[in-house]
Amino acid sequence: MFKSKTVFIVGAGASAEIGLPTGAKLIEGMAPQLKFDLDEFSRPTRGDKALFEIIQRHTYSDNRHEYAINLKAHVFAAERISKGLNYAMSIDNFIDIHKDDYRIEFCGKLAIASNILKAERDSSLYVNPDKRHATFDVEKVKKTWFHRFVQILHTGVSVDDVGGIFDNISIITFNYDRCIEHFLLHALRDIYHLESGDTEKLLSGLRG
Repeated sequence: MFKSKTVFIVGAGASAEIGLPTGAKLIEGMAPQLKFDLDEFSRPTRGDKALFEIIQRHTYSDNRHEYAINLKAHVFAAERISKGLNYAMSIDNFIDIHKDDYRIEFCGKLAIASNILKAERDSSLYVNPDKRHATFDVEKVKKTWFHRFVQILHTGVSVDDVGGIFDNISIITFNYDRCIEHFLLHALRDIYHLESGDTEKLLSGLRG
């Protein structure tokens, strides 16, 4: 229980403990994804085909000439990201130095989302969405800061007082993933035997 106003600054890479990529690993995964080679029918022979299909839908136009030009411009932007990332401190930094190029921003954020979604599915916090009351394996997170944080958070907070559990804390996170919210959703549900809807309502009071 936090009795005084407390702000937590969660730095990039804080979710590495449960299987999310660090900045360097994110770059390592993104670079080959965005290196597209197209055949004579504008089909990718290299690069992430799923991302390419999204770029195709994003650039689609009934005007074939306009579509071809726009698609080519996005593929070129993706190639620039793929090459430039090898020298970048982070993907955020690379996008920022090209902030006036919306194609680089689109392709870069698309690849970020793809990598984070895959990492979330492969992480220690993964929960099968097809199983209504499923939760993650607590044993896999017991040695992480997530587990220690929720132990401190709920100590001294009774079931009757759980509505104010976030009154004194705010969390500012520099991570793209949703691990903190996801972890707290399941942990507090299990600790206080709450319905998922009640836990979601509780989390809505968490300031960031």
